[in-house]
Amino acid sequence: YGDSSMSNLNFLHSGGNKVTLSAPTNNPSTNPVFKLPQTDGSAGQVLQTDGNGNLSFVNPPTNTPAFFAYWNANNSMTISDSTDTKATWLTAEEFDTDNAYNTSTQTFTVPSGKGGYYTFNAGVQLYSNGNSLRTVIIRLRKNGSSSWAASNYSQVMNSDENRMRHHQAHLHAVVNLAAGDTIELICWGRVLNNSLYISNDASGVKSNFLSGYKLIL
Repeated sequence: YGDSSMSNLNFLHSGGNKVTLSAPTNNPSTNPVFKLPQTDGSAGQVLQTDGNGNLSFVNPPTNTPAFFAYWNANNSMTISDSTDTKATWLTAEEFDTDNAYNTSTQTFTVPSGKGGYYTFNAGVQLYSNGNSLRTVIIRLRKNGSSSWAASNYSQVMNSDENRMRHHQAHLHAVVNLAAGDTIELICWGRVLNNSLYISNDASGVKSNFLSGYKLIL
């Protein structure tokens, strides 16, 4: 039943209580009309307007796709000095909401209809058994080419020093991606002598990882 004096629409329950819909506090500048959907939405959906009074049920925005890939090992791996090296060791996942990260190719691919701005975080731990680590660069490679989506450069030591053994490099980036775009983690390191390694903490800390998720804007 209605209450015109209070601009309310009341729905009386059989138990005696009621649910009330009220008009705006201030007099609207127009006479808006809201057209409800023909059917109910799915669980968790919300009502959305097209700006012309037409309402529809839609899924609320989420920070997905989202994933966290890492190296599930407690050892080290030799890589080539002064050479771009893809992070092929990132073969385990903590989570992957849309199955968009491929653990076989170590590649994240933006799913259909999921283009937009993404934030990525990455970590690489490089190790020199000669205590002569010099330079570390980690990058995000877009679409399998030298078109870098993001880069982090660390000058660890100059050539006159000989005492840096480990370095943990981090990268944070926001990248605009379209459906079908791919992202891979690439690292580059330089040592003065001896060998260069990717190292993982022996206590099980996830030192080498790549994670990302879509931003809600």
